[in-house]
Amino acid sequence: MAEADDGWREYLWLWLLASPLFFTPARNILVTYVLPAMPAFALLVASAWTAVGDEGRRNAITKHWGFLMPVLMAGGVLFVLPGLAPKYSHQALVAEYFARRQSPQEALVYLGLPPASAEFYARGRAATAGTEALLAPYFQDGRRDFFVLTDDELAALPQYRDRLVPLARSGHWQLLQEAAAPAAAKP
Repeated sequence: MAEADDGWREYLWLWLLASPLFFTPARNILVTYVLPAMPAFALLVASAWTAVGDEGRRNAITKHWGFLMPVLMAGGVLFVLPGLAPKYSHQALVAEYFARRQSPQEALVYLGLPPASAEFYARGRAATAGTEALLAPYFQDGRRDFFVLTDDELAALPQYRDRLVPLARSGHWQLLQEAAAPAAAKP
């Protein structure tokens, strides 16, 4: 291992923190984003383990924690992060949209800018209604379009709530579809 004063540990810390710091503001968390940091994490643990040595009880406790921390981190990546990621990714909502739509003309509409993951998984086909007034044409076009709204956005649209059928949920986002028009009564 390199000497402590040559900048090796600082380099490893920068390597470890680079991908989490870069991807966290994107609000699109995927398990694979932490994978590039794992070699740096392993090298830092190995460096700390060899620096402690075998002398004394205090060092033994440090070694045990040095062993336990990577196990806890790996457990977090394997078991906790997959539970959190769906709350930030729109992969499941967009997949549900593609599975349920009956024609390519049925739009996937977001009120405001869609998250980056929605744009990615919808292959750039997510429509944006910047304001509540811009939603009206989608309800008047004769198609059963799909809408992804937050709970707050849906609560603020009482005129549309009865016309939307919930299909799926991811975090505070809901995938809704325009309800079928009622069949005309026969005389």
